[in-house]
Amino acid sequence: MSEQRVDKHGAQLAGPSSAAELVHALWRITRAMDGLRWELARHTDLRLIDHMALEYVTNAGKPVEPTDLSNRLGMRTQSGTEFIDRLVRSGHLERYPHPRDGRRIVLRPTPAAAAQESIREQRALVLAAIDELADQLTVEEVRTITTYLGRAAEVITAHTTNAGASSHPGPHADPTVPAAISPPT
Repeated sequence: MSEQRVDKHGAQLAGPSSAAELVHALWRITRAMDGLRWELARHTDLRLIDHMALEYVTNAGKPVEPTDLSNRLGMRTQSGTEFIDRLVRSGHLERYPHPRDGRRIVLRPTPAAAAQESIREQRALVLAAIDELADQLTVEEVRTITTYLGRAAEVITAHTTNAGASSHPGPHADPTVPAAISPPT
C-alpha cells in the first residue's frame, strides 16, 4: 500500500496517474491548436509557415523587424529575407520604416491579409466555444487551472530556451510558437 502525499495544508496531492492525465490533456490541447492552425492556413490557401508568420506579425504587440520574424520561425538571415520577400510579393506583408528609428525596417500585414474575414470568423467561433466552457467553471477551478497551466508553461519555457542553445534558436526558443510544423494525424 502506497503512502498518500499531502501538501502543507494537509490536502491530498495528485499522484503519478493524475499527473499523466494532465500531461495527456496538455498534449491534446497542443495537437488541437496545431490542427486549428493547419485548418486556418488551408482555408486561406497559405502554407502553415506563411500563416504562422502572419499570425506573429499581426499579434506581436510590437514592431516586428525582419530578423525578429526570421528568428521566430527558426530561419537563418538569408532564408528569412527570401521568405519575407516572397510574402511581400504575394501581397501578405509590407515593409515600413521603424516608428522610432527610420533607418530600421518593420513588417506589417497588408490590409488585405489583416482583413481576412474567414480567419477572424473561425477564430471567433473557437474562442466563443472555449469561453462557454470557461463560464461553466468555478472561480476556484479557474484559479487552479490557471496556476497549473502557468507553471507548466514555465517548465516548458525553461527546457526550450536552455536546450541546445545556439546562434540559431529555431521556433522552440519561444514557447508560443507551435511545436509541430507537420500536419496533425
